[in-house]
This record gives sequence, structure tokens and C-alpha cells, in this order.
Amino acid sequence: MVADCAYASDSKGMHRAVDSADGKVYCYTNFEPADGRRVYANFEQPDLKASFTFRVIAPAHWTVLSNQPAPEPEPAGEASGVATAVWQFPPTPRISTYLTAVVAGEYHLVRESHTTPAGQEIPLGLAGRQSLASHLEPDDMFAVTRQGLDYYTGLFESRYPFENYDQVFVPEFAAGAMENAGCITISERLLFRSKVTDAMHELRATVILHEMAHMCFGDLVTMKWWDDLWLNESFAKVSAALSSVLKQLMACTGRDAFFAGLRAYFTEHSHRNATLADLLRALEASSGLSLSDWAKAWLQTAGPNTLRPQFAVGADGAFTQFAVLQEAPGGYPTLRPHHIALGLYNRQPDGSLLRFDERSLATLTESIGMFADSIAWSVCWSAVLDMVQRAELSVPAFVTMLVRGIGVEPAVSVLQTLHTTAARLMTAMADPGWVPARPDRRGTAACGGRPRRHAGCRAQGGRLGAAHRLARAGPRGRRRNRQRIRATRARRAAEPERRRLLEVLPELWQTAASTSGDCLATRCFRRSRRHRNCWTGWTCSSLSGSVTRPWSGCWWSTGT
Repeated sequence: MVADCAYASDSKGMHRAVDSADGKVYCYTNFEPADGRRVYANFEQPDLKASFTFRVIAPAHWTVLSNQPAPEPEPAGEASGVATAVWQFPPTPRISTYLTAVVAGEYHLVRESHTTPAGQEIPLGLAGRQSLASHLEPDDMFAVTRQGLDYYTGLFESRYPFENYDQVFVPEFAAGAMENAGCITISERLLFRSKVTDAMHELRATVILHEMAHMCFGDLVTMKWWDDLWLNESFAKVSAALSSVLKQLMACTGRDAFFAGLRAYFTEHSHRNATLADLLRALEASSGLSLSDWAKAWLQTAGPNTLRPQFAVGADGAFTQFAVLQEAPGGYPTLRPHHIALGLYNRQPDGSLLRFDERSLATLTESIGMFADSIAWSVCWSAVLDMVQRAELSVPAFVTMLVRGIGVEPAVSVLQTLHTTAARLMTAMADPGWVPARPDRRGTAACGGRPRRHAGCRAQGGRLGAAHRLARAGPRGRRRNRQRIRATRARRAAEPERRRLLEVLPELWQTAASTSGDCLATRCFRRSRRHRNCWTGWTCSSLSGSVTRPWSGCWWSTGT
């Protein structure tokens, strides 16, 4: 069958991009889940595996890559005055259509090889646009790749299942990366054009290892249908940390039995398809356990569970009672079997314990910046963020904790999460009424942005005055009055929370500015202006010292 097909501009099918920097052309395929039909005729199902042979004719000066090692091109004459060549790739192992790949263009290509501890030699390739060649960082990329290949081949006690391992950073890629067998495509957003944080380097390494894990989980053994896609993705996260469900599965079977079952699973279903039931059978055989009840509870029911400690201590501080209570939401009342570890932490030599009861939460508020164990630190922050988003911890209490810990947080990835989450919580959940208004700053805005003040309007507080309320008399006005009364009562009830927030906001401001490198006030409604003397009474300025005239309408000191 011969056909002329259109190039894609949405990174599906055969995508073609032209570099605006030098006019060079770059093409690549991306077929998951069912876009191979845009390039060649096929029956597009993951369980219809086949061996594919690609023959590519392209300009002779191009780089052409595919699922198998690239052969030496042979001359193929001229087309439109340009010398062409043909690349005849060897047949692939049995793979699904969505895993086939062709990459062609004026890519800059770096070649190396790696020999695993078991003696397998694997050709390595790293490619990207010519205009970004200086940002490829082959030393760093190949170092992570070599470590990953050694880790996975050792963990699964098997050979790398394909003949080559090429990684291509492609332009205009809608996804983060794609695990094409032996020819991985990665968004060039992960080519760093300037200095970035360690967290970004960690992210890139995680992506590389995630796609490498897919060579076994997804490429060697492929789900029978897309309803098991989650299993491929969850297993691929073994590169950084197992997903929560698989952590519970591994805790249930034991680590040694878990990986012994995986090895048997790969051996039995190599270059074929499998289902969740096939995996569970392999794990049951390796562990000697029945996993049907586990699978029903964890994989066939919806809704999260919440675990809370319940305990009592004697006069000497020793536990006299301890239990972990499990809760489930009303709409999804399933309680699941959990394998968990409990951590107790001493803040001082006197033996104060960090636990998420009322006493321990108070301890955590004061001591969040004192952890020496980075894992415990991250776990506590994760729990705190979850609590405040579920309204189990007030925003002012969270801000207090943030002030104690954000200035000494050593992990950039955690710091970025705290900044992002704090900004979102301030916008979505914090009450602007917790921060006092400045009478001379909010005059016209107090009445909904009207050009002039209404007679008798309490503009300084942002609420309609008596004259304005009389002007809106009637049923609708009475309804609004009732709403204001309820709002006033709510504000009075929240007064203690408001005071707590006001106590820590100035410190939070200074801490956040020192850690983020900029003034939070630059993200107010008037985004184009930096300002100082905000209505809150504090002075804000960027670290570079570039400050322009104040904006009197700024109503939230944290830049919301």
C-alpha cells in the first residue's frame, strides 16, 4: 500500500517542526494511544503485536532513528535537487503499534555505548535540535542512563530487552516523554538553557528513569487493553518510588517475593501481552499468598482512606494504649488492609514526641524546621498540606508553620511545592478580612469600584454604609442585610484566627521573599507594577531594589 499522508502539528502521528532559529527541519512520530493509523495502515490494538521493518527515504544529510539500531544509509538519488538516502532498519521484536517510532531530521546526535555488569553492550544515542546542541549535556544524560540500565538489569536479573537505547529531545512535544521501544522521545523543555535548580535536574533524571522502566513495564510486556494502562504507569514509577497502591502490594507480599514474582511475570509474558490477573498470579506463586481480597479492596473500590492515631500515655509519658483508626468517606465506605510503619520523634532530650494528635500538631508547628531526617521532614509537610486542603488545619495555623519551616527548608523541590501551595491556599481559602483595611487606600474600591463614594459609606472597611443601604431598600436589600449580619458574625467568630495570621504575615513575607528571590507583591492584580507602602502598612520591595510607585488598591499583602 502506498499513500501520501499529511504531517501533524499537534505531536500526534508524524509531527514536523521547523526551527525558527536556523530553518532546519525535525520530524518524529508519536502514536500512543492510537495515532499510528495517521502514518501507516494497521489494526491499532495493544494486544496485536508484530515485528516491524522500517525503510526510510530522507535527505542524505539527515539523522534517522527508529526502534532498531540505525544502519548506514545508502544513496537513493535526488529529489527536488536534494541528495537522498535510504535507511533499511532491521526487523523489530514483537511490539505494539503505539510503540513503533521513526525520528528524522537535522538532529545533532551524540553516540556512546554502555556495558552492563552482566556483559551486555548497549549502543546509546542522544539527539536534539542543532540550535540546542550546546544544551544536550551528554555527560549528565549518559551518566543517568548508565546508572538506570545497571539498576534495572540487576533488579530484574535480565538483559535489557532491545538492541539500542536512543533518547531524542524533540520540539513542540505535547507530552513529557514517550517510551517508544529503544527510541525514547522527550520534550525539549527538559533541555535547560540556563542555570536551574537541583529539583529540575532531579525531575529530568526521574523522567529518564521512568521511560527506561517502561522498556519492561509496557514494551516487553504490554497490557492487553488500555484499562490496565495504570499498571504500566505505576510500575514505571519504580524508578523513583513505587506508587501508593504498589507499595501496599509489595508490603503485603514482601520485597523479595514481590520482585521474584515480577521476574517470573516478565519471563512468562516476554514480548506478549498480560493482564492484572496474570501479574497477581505470578505474585501469588512467589509469595504463597492469596491476593484476591487485596485486589478487590485496593483495585475495585473507590475513595481514599484516612489514618489517625488514637493513644493514651501514663504519668511517665509511656504509652498505655495505641491504635490507628481508619476512616472512609461516606460515599465510599470501604476500609482496606494497610501495612504501615509508625514514626516517633524526639524534639528535645526530654522525649517530646511528634505525632499528629493535638499535642503533636502543636509540637510540629513549633519544630517543623528542626528535623534532621529529610524523609520525615517531607512526610510531615505532605501531611500538613493535605490537612489544610481538607480544612482539618486552619490557614493561619498553616501560615504559622510555614514561617517556622520555609526559611530553613533544604530541599528545593519541597520549597517550590510550599511556595506554590501557599500562594494557592491564600487565594482560594484565606479570608481577606483577616487583614485590616487601610482607610486611605481602599476608598472607591470599597463600594464595588464605583467612581465616587456614597454618602455615609464606610469605605474604609469595604462595606456599604447606611445611606447606601437605604438606597437599596426593599426585599433584595433586606436579604443582603441579613447576609451581611451573618458575615459579620462569622468574622467575629474568626477573630482569634485573624490575629494569629496578622502576627506571622510580616515574617512570612520577609521569609518568602528571601527564598523566592522576589517580592510577593509583584504578583498582585497590578502585575506590571512593583510597589511599596501597601495598605497593610508593611513595605515591600524586590531584592534587586527596583521599586516603583505604590498601588493603593493592593488588598492582600501576600500578592494574591
